[in-house]
Amino acid sequence: MSSHEPHGGVQVKVRERYESAHFIHFYAHQLNLIVERCVTGNKQVRIFFSNLEGISSFFSQSPKRAAVLDEVVKKRIPSCPQSIRWNFKSRCVTIAHKFKQRVVECVGKIIDDESNDYKTLNKATGMKSFLKDNDFLFWFDLFNKTMPHCDILFNVICLINDHLSTAKLFEPSLFPRHSIAFPDNELKIAVGLFNLNPKELRHELNVLYGRTEFVKASGALTLLNCLYEHNLVNAFSESVKLLKIIVTIPMTPERQNGASLL
Repeated sequence: MSSHEPHGGVQVKVRERYESAHFIHFYAHQLNLIVERCVTGNKQVRIFFSNLEGISSFFSQSPKRAAVLDEVVKKRIPSCPQSIRWNFKSRCVTIAHKFKQRVVECVGKIIDDESNDYKTLNKATGMKSFLKDNDFLFWFDLFNKTMPHCDILFNVICLINDHLSTAKLFEPSLFPRHSIAFPDNELKIAVGLFNLNPKELRHELNVLYGRTEFVKASGALTLLNCLYEHNLVNAFSESVKLLKIIVTIPMTPERQNGASLL
């Protein structure tokens, strides 16, 4: 777990002995908060995303403009309002950047259309201007290159969160509850992540949940050691595979409490 103690808490003590161990937060949206706080402090970045959202809203608010977009670009530009999570803005940036030149062409076509009103012409002219602005293009290129990497990291952290949820399968304090209502969702996640045999794992877990000696275990590592000490590795082969994964991936299931660390 993390700590604000002078000596750094458990994570520092672990890294003193295992230099390659990594401290990872429980919630994937911590990444979203970290990136969001970093970039929204920059005025130019806020202006960039405001303008980018303006492209989407310009076409979505008018069927006539949307028809021109469909004709020229043949692709709708996703919305990226400030309220949505950072990782969802990636799709807007990627698509808008891919069809950047076609969007410029589309805007030019709207400006040349004499049937459009002054309000439409004003918005289209402003959009054409910032689509050629050096500052806008700089941020456009930068985020187009960097945001896919954020997406990859976000997905990895989501997988880690799934891993943490599978650890509930072997939380002894939950065994009485699991014996009444089997944790099907956690089992499904574990099988999907680690290619385990679902029938065998379910059977083994049902046995674990009903045995008092296993309920007394203090955690996944203790439970794994118990299976080895009683020569039950072969009898609980799928459980042992999953327990080894759970106890060897370095992480901490910390809940959100203050400033994010990564």
